[in-house]
Amino acid sequence: WLYYDWASGGNDLGAGNGFNHLFPLAHKYLGFMDLFGRSNIQSPNVQLTMQPTPKLKLLAWYYYMMLDTRADTPYTVVMTPEHPGYRPVSRDLGHELDLIATYAINPRMDLLFGYSHFFSGSYFRDAPVLPPTVPFRGNADFFYVQYQWNF
Repeated sequence: WLYYDWASGGNDLGAGNGFNHLFPLAHKYLGFMDLFGRSNIQSPNVQLTMQPTPKLKLLAWYYYMMLDTRADTPYTVVMTPEHPGYRPVSRDLGHELDLIATYAINPRMDLLFGYSHFFSGSYFRDAPVLPPTVPFRGNADFFYVQYQWNF
């Protein structure tokens, strides 16, 4: 799967006059970590899936995220402007890698292991740390386990 997601930005920092996703489906478009909403963002991504055994499914999904325009800010998944008033030097938000392994215990039970890593881009490294700009400028990790029982 090769995909390119583009959601336009506005021309006023944090005014929210770019694309608005209205009903967020964050995982579907911009990674499992839900770091960004679909406004003022471009994201080419690649997904690879495989099933090495009848009971094991694997998924790897890579995203590169960048601002559509430096005249606007990134938005959270609930469309709150992340850093209103900050005009960034770089459009590079970062990269996200999502990895999932799903094991079928039996026809009605699955066990899923997930791991995501966000590689922080130069947008965050260049921004001032003090609020209301970037509160954190490092990488991020997200690990989870999910058990599903269908009855």
